Amino acid sequence: MERLKKQIEFANLNFLFEPKRVGRMNFMVKKTNHLELDLVFGMEISCFPKEFWSEEQIYSHHTYQDSIIYWIQAHPVGYLIYMQNQFEIEILRLGVLPDYRKQKIASQLIDFLKNTNKSKDVFLEVNEKNTSAISLYVKAGFSIVGKRKNYYQDKSNAILMKFSALERL
Repeated sequence: MERLKKQIEFANLNFLFEPKRVGRMNFMVKKTNHLELDLVFGMEISCFPKEFWSEEQIYSHHTYQDSIIYWIQAHPVGYLIYMQNQFEIEILRLGVLPDYRKQKIASQLIDFLKNTNKSKDVFLEVNEKNTSAISLYVKAGFSIVGKRKNYYQDKSNAILMKFSALERL
């Protein structure tokens, strides 16, 4: 199926979406609007039941940063929260509902972010204990560029990773 990109105006908010079909399932990735933040918060609790961001954190980050949601049919199943400036992007949070993991949804969210910001480097930090996330990011083209010692509450280290815009050339 030919990729279709449409610009939609909804409640004076512009966002991109890419409707696609996989088997019998339609899915899309689109920029989050303020009316969908409760959905993001609900997914956050389901994705990270022991260490979720508060509702206040979700809302305050949306005030100054951006997020995208992955939808299957009319159901949100994943999200990515990020911040950006004119040169780079930092991924702050990435979650996929447990029942939808191992279906490349996280990869598609990362690809969407990279493909809609082709001239920008993408950075993130991840707990060194989260080997499945590190593997996902390496497969997505990220490289390890540093470490923050004792960064997390349990004194584990953060691994700093980067996807270079030059990798796209």
